[in-house]
Amino acid sequence: MTVTGQASAEIRAPNAHDSGSGRPRLAVGLSVDHCPHLVASIDQLPAFAATMEGWGVDQIAVGDRVVSGDGMTHPNGGEQLPPPDREQLEPLTLLAAVASCTTDIRLTTGVLLAPLRNPVLLAKVAATLDVLSRGRLDLGVGSGWFQGEFDAIGIEAEDRFARLEETVRICRVLWRDAPASYQGKWTSFTGAYSRPGPYRASGIPIWIGGWPGRVQARRVAKLGDGWIFNSAGTAEDVARCRIMLQEECALIGRDAETIPIRAMLPSAKRLAPPGLSLDEQLQLLKKRATEFVEAGVSHLALPLSSFARDLTEAQLVVETMRSHFAQLKTIQK
Repeated sequence: MTVTGQASAEIRAPNAHDSGSGRPRLAVGLSVDHCPHLVASIDQLPAFAATMEGWGVDQIAVGDRVVSGDGMTHPNGGEQLPPPDREQLEPLTLLAAVASCTTDIRLTTGVLLAPLRNPVLLAKVAATLDVLSRGRLDLGVGSGWFQGEFDAIGIEAEDRFARLEETVRICRVLWRDAPASYQGKWTSFTGAYSRPGPYRASGIPIWIGGWPGRVQARRVAKLGDGWIFNSAGTAEDVARCRIMLQEECALIGRDAETIPIRAMLPSAKRLAPPGLSLDEQLQLLKKRATEFVEAGVSHLALPLSSFARDLTEAQLVVETMRSHFAQLKTIQK
């Protein structure tokens, strides 16, 4: 396989996050799990995103599931999953709707299952969304794990990591070059134009998601503008993996401190035993957020619907965490 450029040169979007004052950034997941206690119906999710923008949320994160099936068990230690017939919107389509009714909030997939999509088409769709949102897209990508999705699409699951890396490279080539050429294991083209490119010349920031470890640290160092930690990741995982990331970046002459990290705060169920008041839960949540930031996290995703029973509580949770974040400082440059 021929790959364009050296590993360190593949990074196309150095401004993968807005560091602002150096405080951590607050992301909130947007899914049908917010229904019905926060959103009246699934078609109201974009309007709810606009409401959260007004509350000061920095980033909207949308997960991905192409198909579900019976007997699915999450690799995060057997975490319980929603029923397979739960509604799940396609993330880039949902984010396009969110973009149409917001102005500043950043839009991210967390994560998009890149191996399940044609990389040339993905590059076109992502660039379109980025242009229409005036450069607000952060493309979070991962390899996936559910065998049923790979069977349904018709690709080998064991190829998912190599396909993920090839997809990232193809997107960057098509966004950068006109005409563009690429020779890969699964996709090749010569003299291809895919215009318009992203809103900014630096491209769309690509965040790499997956299980924390050495292999993932190496993949992020080579290809990522940011690192999305698996939902089971802890502050201890972040601290351990930051050392690995520093080591891998040093090998290719990259500064690891410029790579933002996003982790997920635990749900109410995972955070504390039942019976605690919302105020008590928020005290524990702020403590956990502080631990993550001290370990090196710059972005924290909040499972809002697990803490808030209605919009009033949702606003209180967001504003409480925003106020706490203002007192913290990230270590990223």
